[in-house]
Amino acid sequence: MSNDKSPSNSVADLMLDSKRTKPTFIATSNMDQVVDVVLRLAMEISVLRDRMDIYEKLSEQHGFGGSDKIENFEADETLQALQSARREQLVQRILHDLSS
Repeated sequence: MSNDKSPSNSVADLMLDSKRTKPTFIATSNMDQVVDVVLRLAMEISVLRDRMDIYEKLSEQHGFGGSDKIENFEADETLQALQSARREQLVQRILHDLSS
């Protein structure tokens, strides 16, 4: 994957910027919503890890290379754009969950 540090206006990039002014997403503190978001993300990560294990095992069994090739894979611009859009949508959904 590319490590290009070009400026971006995506929510994910802004959240990672250590020099940014920390915004207030939530007018009132509601820890139930925060816990809901954390649990949603934990469940998604668990499912994705399970699926990745299956894909890596199938890849090895069928001679496609397995985890080594996955770790060394470099996405083209089209895939990078798709992944970036997906991350942006995820962040927007999380922020929506926190503010509703």
